[in-house]
Amino acid sequence: KPLLAELEKIDGRTSPTHVRALTLACEKMADPALAPALAAVLAKNGIGGWARPGNDAATPAGGFCASPESGRCLRELNLARALLACGDKEGLARRTLEAYAQDGRGVFALNAREILKGQKVK
Repeated sequence: KPLLAELEKIDGRTSPTHVRALTLACEKMADPALAPALAAVLAKNGIGGWARPGNDAATPAGGFCASPESGRCLRELNLARALLACGDKEGLARRTLEAYAQDGRGVFALNAREILKGQKVK
């Protein structure tokens, strides 16, 4: 499948907008067959682990729009959202979103809470 091939190409240099396009397609399909590929991407070095749960309220270094930090976080959130929609492999999406739900950077916390509130694990 072309979508699976594109997911495999995602790494720490992939633009958040490209990841967003791919994850929107995955989310719309909600195909459990996509869950292993999404989980594998989310587990890659440089892709996951950007949440900062428990920190005081803060903005990303350099601000939200131009910051590489915000791009990394948005990429991770979009992958977690798509994984949740496709059937959360081993709870990785839920753990990622729960970490962001406690993030001191309010915009990421609100995003994660809304995803968790509106979606059910398949």
